[in-house]
Formats: sequence, structure tokens, C-alpha cells
Amino acid sequence: MSISVLSVDDLSRDLKIHRETVLNLLERGVLPGVRVGRQWRILESELVSFLRGGGKGLGNGDRLRHTVLDVHGLP
Repeated sequence: MSISVLSVDDLSRDLKIHRETVLNLLERGVLPGVRVGRQWRILESELVSFLRGGGKGLGNGDRLRHTVLDVHGLP
């Protein structure tokens, strides 16, 4: 069983949002993730579930849109 784990830079690149936006969403608990030392890690499966759920928890000022679902070619 292989577990796919993403970094902040991976999310920033794949979702086409600024790195600081990703960090802000993680720190606020909006995006699912865990800190490993000083770095954040996000399970790809949890990110996909979050996005399919419409990005619940995002405020009006957040730019992440639920229409961005093509994370590493997932359906």
C-alpha cells in the first residue's frame, strides 16, 4: 500500500495558488494537514476529499476554488 503525501510546494504548484495561501489555510485548519517538524504534509486522499466536498471552511477572501480537482491526474 502506497501513501501519497504532498508538501506545501506541491499544493501551491498543483492548485496554482501562492505558497503563503497554502500555509495560511493549513495553519487555520481549513486544509487538512499535519506538521512534521517545521514542515506541513498533506495526504493526497484527504485533499481530494476536501476538494470534492467543495472546499468547506473556505472564507470569502480565500481563492481556492472547489472546481480545481485535477490533482496529479486524479479523476
